[in-house]
Amino acid sequence: MKTQIYLAGPYLNDDELDYYNKALILLRNKNLNIYSSKENQVSKNNTSNEEWARETFIQEANAIVDSKAVVMLYFGDYSDSGIAWECGYAFAIGIPVIVVHLCDESKSNCMVNCGAHS
Repeated sequence: MKTQIYLAGPYLNDDELDYYNKALILLRNKNLNIYSSKENQVSKNNTSNEEWARETFIQEANAIVDSKAVVMLYFGDYSDSGIAWECGYAFAIGIPVIVVHLCDESKSNCMVNCGAHS
């Protein structure tokens, strides 16, 4: 059976999207089952209402619970607050967080560093 990995990473600009897509390919080439919020969006049509937000939150929180690990694409202090939450939640419920530093590690937050499994 494949291992489920939750891929936590931003994809809001071209650089982020490029790293995100490369990570998906790399992990899938290792025969891992990857949960991607980008590929599992609740609805692409109505992203500003409360119902969409609640459904997205529940779906992604459940996907983290069902995962064996979270891989975080980390751009340093600039990183997305949702991704920080996802990794903090995973840490709190005992799921290992693997941080991929895509920045100078000196610009990394101690909470991310100390909460990471590797």
